[in-house]
Amino acid sequence: MENFIQLPITIVLPDEPLIWKAAELKAQYPVSFADCFAAATALIHNASVLTGDPEFKKLSKVISVEWL
Repeated sequence: MENFIQLPITIVLPDEPLIWKAAELKAQYPVSFADCFAAATALIHNASVLTGDPEFKKLSKVISVEWL
């Protein structure tokens, strides 16, 4: 945790809106629930997901994906 505090990032903890958005995505797309949380976080914060995971191709119409 000490290393994260030094980085220029924001730690996002799950709250009710994030949980509901992840559940919505899970109901609509055949991806893992963990990936739905990443996607929901990107949606809520108007951000991109940086990934090399091909599973996110299924979500690329819903979220911004930057491929690594």
